[in-house]
Amino acid sequence: MNLLTTTELTQDGWELTRLEGGIPGIGTGHQLDVLFKNFNPNTGVEEYKAVEMKIWDSARSISGSTYDQFEAYITGGSPFEYYFSDHISDAMKGQFQNVFKDTTKASNLFALNPGFFMSHEIATPQMLVDLANQGQLINHPTFINFVH
Repeated sequence: MNLLTTTELTQDGWELTRLEGGIPGIGTGHQLDVLFKNFNPNTGVEEYKAVEMKIWDSARSISGSTYDQFEAYITGGSPFEYYFSDHISDAMKGQFQNVFKDTTKASNLFALNPGFFMSHEIATPQMLVDLANQGQLINHPTFINFVH
């Protein structure tokens, strides 16, 4: 896993708000959920960013609670990032891309927060499916950059 320093995690004024899972280990399924908060002086609003750290032996499909969490992040509209063990990071990008190959899932996720996708220059659910089927979401300049 890419090691992150406290400075990297709190850059640009982000401060730790919540930590779930304690020290990653067997009891937490080798995952750590961290929530950061930042006050945006331009909007006068507090903003949140979620960081997921998964120390898994192998790539896994985006299903079950992992899918539910991903869906919640898209719905919420706040920034989010996933950090995986170095040896599976690229494979996990592929797993996220695979979610969008399913037309129903792509349409449902798009409907939850169209602005999220449009901010990544993805204008329709069909465009999302097409990019996924062509293998282009992984290399999209801004879309699957939430996976590290």
